[in-house]
Amino acid sequence: MPAGQLRKARQTGSATASYGAEVAPVRASAPSFEPVDQSFKKLRALVPISNTLLAQSSIAMGLFVRDDLVKSMARREDLAFLRGAGAAEDPIGMRNWIPAGNWLGSVPDTVADADLALRRCLSRVEDADVAMTAPGWVMRASAKNWLGALKDANGNVLYPSIDSKGELKGFPIHVTSQLPNNLGDGSNETEIMFADFAELMIGESGVLRIAQSTEAEIGRAQV
Repeated sequence: MPAGQLRKARQTGSATASYGAEVAPVRASAPSFEPVDQSFKKLRALVPISNTLLAQSSIAMGLFVRDDLVKSMARREDLAFLRGAGAAEDPIGMRNWIPAGNWLGSVPDTVADADLALRRCLSRVEDADVAMTAPGWVMRASAKNWLGALKDANGNVLYPSIDSKGELKGFPIHVTSQLPNNLGDGSNETEIMFADFAELMIGESGVLRIAQSTEAEIGRAQV
């Protein structure tokens, strides 16, 4: 990503084809594109640890703190990629790239309504002629387990592939804790998203760097 900026293009329209007489002129057409700009968004963290703790602990303590920091940064990155609003220094996440007409909103917690909503998610993507190269679901573990427990009128598990294959309607499920579970009027709803992940792009520059200083001092403000 040179100079912190990168411009790519995405397709907004396709070429067309038509039948015609043998010697009739062929109408020319071409795909259309629009720019997609990316800019640097810096993810950072600071963990103050006393020198006494490091000195009186084994090396495992330093490794524990480092690993915990890496996990925390990964979760924050996951949250940004899924639900980032694009404001200030945050990236635009998957949730905010979804066209308004493709967002179904609140769904009643019945078997029929849940299944219909899932089918509508699939239809929105498939009807858009998406290539379906790497399609899949994103949801919380609680949503996956709730769907896995649904049964039809005869007591049969509605989606047995959730437990046996980790799939829902033939597509893999990606589980994350970074989707909210306090949405809706009752503050007990969550989100489920379906997409062809081959159509999504994440820009990264450089690698994760971790530095340690034994001389640093953390400033504190008192109000």
